[in-house]
Amino acid sequence: MLLDSYPLTQVQGISSASNPGGFMSARPSSMTLQGILLAALALLASACGGGGSGGGGGTPPPTIASFSAAPASISAGQSSTLSWSVSGATGLNVAPGPGSVSGTSVSVSPGATTAYTLTASNAGGSASATTTVTVVPLPVIASFAANPATISSGQTSTLSWSVTGAATLSLDRGIGTVTGTSRVVSPTSTTTYTLTAANSLGASVTATTTVTVSSPTANFGNAPDGTPTGYPTVFGIINPAQTGSFPTKLANNGARTLSIADGILGTQAKQTADAAIGDFSDVDGLQDMTVVLTSIPPPAAMAVKVTAPTGGSGGTMYLNVLFDRNMNGNWNDADEWVVKNHPVNLPAPGTSATVTPPAFPFSTGAVLPDPAWMRVALTREQIQGGTWNGTGSFSSGEVEDWLVNLAALPGNPPKRVPILTVEPGGPYKFPNGVGNKNIQFTVTNWAVPQGTFNYTLVHTGLGAVALGAWNKVPPVPIGSFMAPLGAPNPQVVAGVANSPGPAALPDQWRVTVEAIDPPALFVPGGVFIGVGAASALMDFQSEAGPAHTLSVFSANITHTRGVSPCPQPFSGAPYFPIKLTNTGGVALTWSVSSLPGWLTFSGAATSGTLAPGASASLPLAFTCSGYVVGSNKHTIVFTVTQSGTSTPSEGQTDIAIEVVVI
Repeated sequence: MLLDSYPLTQVQGISSASNPGGFMSARPSSMTLQGILLAALALLASACGGGGSGGGGGTPPPTIASFSAAPASISAGQSSTLSWSVSGATGLNVAPGPGSVSGTSVSVSPGATTAYTLTASNAGGSASATTTVTVVPLPVIASFAANPATISSGQTSTLSWSVTGAATLSLDRGIGTVTGTSRVVSPTSTTTYTLTAANSLGASVTATTTVTVSSPTANFGNAPDGTPTGYPTVFGIINPAQTGSFPTKLANNGARTLSIADGILGTQAKQTADAAIGDFSDVDGLQDMTVVLTSIPPPAAMAVKVTAPTGGSGGTMYLNVLFDRNMNGNWNDADEWVVKNHPVNLPAPGTSATVTPPAFPFSTGAVLPDPAWMRVALTREQIQGGTWNGTGSFSSGEVEDWLVNLAALPGNPPKRVPILTVEPGGPYKFPNGVGNKNIQFTVTNWAVPQGTFNYTLVHTGLGAVALGAWNKVPPVPIGSFMAPLGAPNPQVVAGVANSPGPAALPDQWRVTVEAIDPPALFVPGGVFIGVGAASALMDFQSEAGPAHTLSVFSANITHTRGVSPCPQPFSGAPYFPIKLTNTGGVALTWSVSSLPGWLTFSGAATSGTLAPGASASLPLAFTCSGYVVGSNKHTIVFTVTQSGTSTPSEGQTDIAIEVVVI
């Protein structure tokens, strides 16, 4: 306010005695009221100056118009900008840190919520202001995992997590926002998932986990699927341009079984990640197939072996057959599903049985398919619908594909096969389940008096009977043998079988005979096709027998001086070393006769006692001394009695040995 001047009356009577400090003179003085007030205001202004401290004479302290943080809230690791508007300051300071500053702003990145103080100063004093930066912590992902971490296609896995401090959670791979602590996923291929946890400000942390999708294994067929069919042209030449479209591969939904535990075709089955086109290593279910030209179209009959593996669940399965009757490279035609859901009652676990489905038309008319692809499928489930072209997934069983050829050689007309039969003999019974047996089978060609054939022997049983050498020259390993031209009819093939003990029985071997280069066969009512191969089972059984057995009846070897080893063991001959086995129920005492100088048991004991079921082995060898050039013969005699008595033990007691020295 404006103070008017007006005279101030004198103040008298103030003496120095009453003013010892001499602040005022005792001498009267005069001043205006305006002057006194102005002086008081000046004194007041020098003492306090606008939120700061005075002391600069006549300089006013600085003024802080504003002080703020942007953003006022941040996540850990982020920054905020402190901004101010200050006038009249010669120095600025922000605490805590960064200390002395200039300009109008500074960036800070506190690790926790912090209150910052700005101090502005000059010669006239200082002023201060405060603002706070709030720090919101990042979420913490303690764990993120998949269980199970590995699945098969079509299965599920659970993604589980443990997270604190998150406002939102999300998963990638198109899943989006999630809540809770888990999520079920079912990827079709190996997939890595990322979990994102964000706080209230949107700042986030991530974690990853992977679900591995393993390739499923199944039993597939092996017919051409995108590869040549192998079918010939009308001139009998293989047509490489014809591509098979039989659904075999997984990508084409080829027929497959996910388990082979309950029932299989034949005795072999394997599982792979995808079909192996042309791999026939486990194709063994078809046992016989014949076609007889008694009508048009001709009927075809087949026999299939079905095995129930040990541990299977038994019950009923179903047999289905596809046959490319028109040779067009697929099974899409309605009449090519030739056997439909034929029920198969599985045999006892660990055994096999032969299944004969109904006969079916072999061709579409008078033209015979040669060759043609056939699919045989044994499945737990029935195949639904009125058509089937060889696709689909089944829980259990086996799928086999066969290229069916008519057994004939090229020609005009083609040369068809004869009718062969095979008689296996037997059953062959081993006394007490051990020892050797002479065995044989007879092959008869009913079409021509002489011919050439192959035979093969395949172990099809679950026992352990072994087959030895056969009476053909030259000797060949068991598996195949070519009989000489002009073989007698019928032809008898003989050999030997060995059973190591009762546990090896019962057992079976299958002998299969196949005609080679046969002439055509015409019979009343038509032409027999595909009957040039015949097979039969040789059965081996156990029966009551003598109280002991010897593993050999006789043996001979040839020793070539200067070439053969010395001593020369009999290990190259069947069933050596000699084995004496107690097959009875009481202990036996045994001894062996003395040997000539050219034979030795290589230090083995030549007498002893055998408990029931026990065996003694004698490794026989030619010593290369005391012999004659040519034939050296000796009969080894075993004396076997019941222990503690002189009662002889039943069984063979001698072995004829011959060494021919050249």
